[in-house]
Amino acid sequence: MGKILVPVDFSKVSQAVIDQAVKEARCSGDELVVMHVAELNEARPESESEYKQLESLTDSYEQEGVKIELHVAHGRPAVQILAAIDAVQPERVVIGSRGHGALREVVVDSVTEEVLRRATCPALVIPAKKAKA
Repeated sequence: MGKILVPVDFSKVSQAVIDQAVKEARCSGDELVVMHVAELNEARPESESEYKQLESLTDSYEQEGVKIELHVAHGRPAVQILAAIDAVQPERVVIGSRGHGALREVVVDSVTEEVLRRATCPALVIPAKKAKA
């Protein structure tokens, strides 16, 4: 059994990312490692609050038997996600891409782009337009 790394930023696409990762985990038997990275320069809630947000996104799936590990990191999101890839050695990453208007619809956001360029495992990108409003 392997692992699937699932970075989320609590944007609208986050639930769609987790939903897709759960589908993949059910097919493969892999465990999910769901993580959030809080940038150090942001006025953000404490890690405990962020952890609770992760729990609320994943609770129903854990109750259904999907194995999920939660992790909160602090720093630059792309750097922390890449460090998690090195530490966890996942089979793949399922990550979202936030839409920023018509022009950016065809381009992934900078965090996702950096992860895609530097990841040492396959990555699946869930576009923002898959997210339910």
